Amino acid sequence: MSPRLGAPSRLGLARRPIGSAGFGIYETNTSERVLRARIASVHRWSVCEDRSAATLPGRQALASKDERAVDPDMKLNPDERAKRVALRRQERALRAALIRWHGR
Repeated sequence: MSPRLGAPSRLGLARRPIGSAGFGIYETNTSERVLRARIASVHRWSVCEDRSAATLPGRQALASKDERAVDPDMKLNPDERAKRVALRRQERALRAALIRWHGR
């Protein structure tokens, strides 16, 4: 193996380091990075015991972020805050749909 080439990864693919030291930074193109990310995602969820428990911290953080966005001073009553948070979630879903639609 050439000294320029990196050690094969877990996936069996050789990567080329960038720079003189070549530690941690690898030259890849966008398509390869996307494919590697998809592989990692599929692997992550294939070994997950409880998906709901695994995503709970992220869902809680997003809910907290939405609450702070619609009521930064926490002055609204809980019912009104909940309605506004629901509308913010709906807005996010509609924006994602619009982005997907433009991607067609």
